[in-house]
Amino acid sequence: MKSILFFSLILFVFVKSATAQQSQLYTVNGSVIDAEEGSALPGLTVILQHAADTTDMVAGTSNTLGSFSLKVQQAGSYFLRLSFVGYETHTQQVLVDSTTNFVGTIGLKQTVKGLGEVVVEEVQERFRINGDTTIFNADAYKVNPDASAEDLVTKLPGVVMQDGQVEAQGEQVQRVTVDGREFFGDDPTVALRN
Repeated sequence: MKSILFFSLILFVFVKSATAQQSQLYTVNGSVIDAEEGSALPGLTVILQHAADTTDMVAGTSNTLGSFSLKVQQAGSYFLRLSFVGYETHTQQVLVDSTTNFVGTIGLKQTVKGLGEVVVEEVQERFRINGDTTIFNADAYKVNPDASAEDLVTKLPGVVMQDGQVEAQGEQVQRVTVDGREFFGDDPTVALRN
């Protein structure tokens, strides 16, 4: 009976000391500001990674005042990495040796990336449908400078030249207009070749 009681007491002391060691947490605190303006950076990503075991890491974000607080289970050397969109990533080594470790206020520099030449292009309207009439914008199609209208027409979608006749969507074209004015009467082939 005494041996069972003694064994239970030793087991209790062992379990109590093991749980006491596991409940020991170390806190790493700090704050982050904009290096130029001095304003707080809320929502910044904070990662604390153990130097010896890189799979052992904790992550968090800074609060509205730019402050952060991370808890780790063991003392030792850690890498602190701070990252925020539009700012340079900051990395430093931190020695966690007491229950509360303050790394201070860290200023991050903005990253300014200059763009080269910027070209703004607009997509040209290629065609417009007005009732039963399809109006094509000739400037939207690339042809050689000395090209005839016939060369342009062969590039238009749905328009084909067959046996000297112009067909659009399977129907023969009866007349061709330029800027709304009719050219060469009822013969579209003559209009396109001239």
